[in-house]
Amino acid sequence: MYTRSKIIILSTIKYADADLIIKCFSKELGKLSFLVKGARRSGKKKTGMSYFLPFNILWATFQYRENKNLLYFKEINIDLPLTHIHQDIRKSSIVFLLTEIVENAIQEEEVNENMFSYLENAIYWLDTHESTQNFHIAFLVGFSRYLGIYPELYHLNENIEKETFDTQLKFDPKNIKRLEQILHQGIDITTSHQFKIEKKEKLGILNILMIYYRTMIPDFRIPRSYAVVKDIFA
Repeated sequence: MYTRSKIIILSTIKYADADLIIKCFSKELGKLSFLVKGARRSGKKKTGMSYFLPFNILWATFQYRENKNLLYFKEINIDLPLTHIHQDIRKSSIVFLLTEIVENAIQEEEVNENMFSYLENAIYWLDTHESTQNFHIAFLVGFSRYLGIYPELYHLNENIEKETFDTQLKFDPKNIKRLEQILHQGIDITTSHQFKIEKKEKLGILNILMIYYRTMIPDFRIPRSYAVVKDIFA
């Protein structure tokens, strides 16, 4: 029996000569993996590479088998085309980092339709609005609610000292206070551009949030892309 579900593309892995393994988050079934044969061949239109760009949102029809590691698409269609996310260098850098964080944070086959709706709305907002400053901070704060780890600052304070050995995560402890102010002011994606956050504060707050995610989520890894793109967000 076939299932039809919305999915959000998180990552792709090259496989064999022309195939792709797709990691995605499904609205009804949680985190799933698909094998797409021939996706990397030039001229492949129905299941070509353009379908599987990070944060693309698709309608997918497939046969779901609970204990099968790799599934196969029967049919896929783009929900609404993203027109700016993959062309704008700043937006694509945001997506590059956030998709890796989302993939690391979501547990295997964790079903959360409210989380899916949050991600979907955030993606479309990012695609259709020019003001992206502080988007990544607001996104991570909001996403933490759906992970059940909305920031509690005493957790940060008790774990910072043991985490600062990581050279990726240097920050000024004063930024904890700044993050507290931002949380009290109710930052969210739609208002994030209205917050005045200094360049050094942004990087410090982002480091704090990475520490928080790593502390609160089992097996969470600091994204490999973080060292590459973090300066873009400052």
